[in-house]
Amino acid sequence: MMHIIYCIPSLYNSGGMERILTVKANYMAEHFGWNISIITTCQKGRPSFYSISEKIKLYDIDIDYETIHEARMIRKISLRHQARKKHFKRLSDLLCKLHPDIVVSMFTHEATFLYKIKDGSKKVLEFHFSKEYRSLDTLYNNKGLAKTIIDSFLNWRDSQLPKKYDKFVVLTHEDAKAWGELKSMSVIYNPITLHRSIQTVKKFHQLLAVGRLCPQKGFDLLINSWALIPKSDRQGWSIKIIGSGPYQEKLQSQIESMNLHDSISIIPPTSDIENEYAKSEIFCFSSRYEGAGLVLIEALGLGLPAISFDCPCGPSEIIDNNRTGFIVPMGNIALFAEYITKLISSDSLRKEMGRNAEKQINEKFQLDRIMSQWKDLFETLII
Repeated sequence: MMHIIYCIPSLYNSGGMERILTVKANYMAEHFGWNISIITTCQKGRPSFYSISEKIKLYDIDIDYETIHEARMIRKISLRHQARKKHFKRLSDLLCKLHPDIVVSMFTHEATFLYKIKDGSKKVLEFHFSKEYRSLDTLYNNKGLAKTIIDSFLNWRDSQLPKKYDKFVVLTHEDAKAWGELKSMSVIYNPITLHRSIQTVKKFHQLLAVGRLCPQKGFDLLINSWALIPKSDRQGWSIKIIGSGPYQEKLQSQIESMNLHDSISIIPPTSDIENEYAKSEIFCFSSRYEGAGLVLIEALGLGLPAISFDCPCGPSEIIDNNRTGFIVPMGNIALFAEYITKLISSDSLRKEMGRNAEKQINEKFQLDRIMSQWKDLFETLII
């Protein structure tokens, strides 16, 4: 029986990486009958946000990277160095005890040293961002000179890591091109994780957006687009943003200052996200950059037409432009608003695009199909 171990900081968050990992791990344990383990660094006894099969073994090695972020720059460097040494020792000891066939890093803390651990396993690096995410994060978060220099170094370091692993997996062909020619690289899409189980839910004239409340997700751009639409044209329609994060107060202030509080609401993450998709009529994807856009796949797969900025990476490989939704040049809020108006004014167009989306996405990103690709990859590694 194959033994696969995944490494991730924690499972208590509602993020896309946590959702995808639990879906894949559950599938491998239940359908392939493999021995699956997940090693976290800072779970701290908190429950997983997503359900995990009882067949999966969970380990936490208690490395508190979370509090390091609050320290000053020099102190942060020292604390991170100490944490990494402790992490290496505890992870090494555990892997040598468990003797897995394959260990997968989600390109988080252990990515810088996992390949050095001599436990006899093959090492796989799985990338859930876009290659230029650090540069884009620096650009959109207005970081100072010191952080910009550090990010440049980290970008260079990250670019070297895939060469040290037995396999490197990215989520889109667009991102694969950014990494260049790497013999070890494969492209495997994220699977659709939700399937229509709610058949008769009352639809509201509602546009839905989902994600962490931070500059990356571009909800400020979505709010600005909505403000460009005459009130008479959006009468009876509203936007629901589902998420939490550091920009919640800033986004709420933007909504209030534009007098949009009667038509835009922000609510906390929910484990019943399928119900929110079912109640909505249009999905808005306003990200400035992404790894792939799991929520976009989910929304389209559940029959919602989508409007998305053409950000790196994902939307251009997920949306069939003018057939399942609309792709907008990055930052063009006027065109984004135009497409919103086009969809809210035509019930027939929404339904036609929704039908197209549901059929196309459930074929291209089908869970069985994606998991078959992972099975082939892992079996090839241990032959």
